[in-house]
Amino acid sequence: MSRPLLTVDEMERVNSAGRERGCHRCGAGEPGTASGNFVPEYHPPRIFGTTSVVIPSCLSCSRIAGAHVTISVHRRFKCA
Repeated sequence: MSRPLLTVDEMERVNSAGRERGCHRCGAGEPGTASGNFVPEYHPPRIFGTTSVVIPSCLSCSRIAGAHVTISVHRRFKCA
């Protein structure tokens, strides 16, 4: 079985920051996920091979950010 991307302690820090300050993009105090956890968002995205920090995001903003990353990757690698 593969290791989760974040440990329980790391996820609790993401949730704690989300409860204190809300989503880092829109400020929503509720994550909008079935689990009640904020979505851990890597800044900058890990796919670009740089060191990242993990920040809380609501589900809606996470989906939008994911779409932006997908578009950036396609442009960078000129995928069809």
